[in-house]
Amino acid sequence: LYPACPPQELRSDRRHAGLLRHLAAVRPHLLLLNELEPRVHLDGLQRAGYDAFVALRTEKSDGEAICFDRQKLMRVESWEVRFDDLTEAAGDPRLRSPYCGLVARLQLAECDATLLVATAHLCWGSDKDDIRLLQAKQMLRKIHAKRRPREPVIFGGDFNADPASEVYRTVVRD
Repeated sequence: LYPACPPQELRSDRRHAGLLRHLAAVRPHLLLLNELEPRVHLDGLQRAGYDAFVALRTEKSDGEAICFDRQKLMRVESWEVRFDDLTEAAGDPRLRSPYCGLVARLQLAECDATLLVATAHLCWGSDKDDIRLLQAKQMLRKIHAKRRPREPVIFGGDFNADPASEVYRTVVRD
């Protein structure tokens, strides 16, 4: 699946050790992670000074995470976005997806200002551009519904799309 990556580097323990080395070297205030396995990663993140909002994928042991430095940002609230909701609304089984998104509000530790942060892992497959677009639009609707006036927004993730795609253009345009 990942020909450029040595197979041993894909093991959970190796990915976790690499993540902790990167955190120690860079010390980001905010980190958006896809396919995070809470049982593997959360304790190490907490020991490194991070807190996290997590949304697990349907029927999977991993999911999306919005991680933040507890000295710089404080948790306020979060909302999961289930892409299975699209299946129920449209009645199209092609839309069934274990993937999900997460939206969270964080407060800067030094003041009352807040920040809305979102991450999503959109479905993959060359024949699923239409589904990715629906998932991206669902995320954007949740972001718009939760955003306060003039509140900054950060939206990232694994969109499984290139910059020339309609998914990418829709997210950037919005």
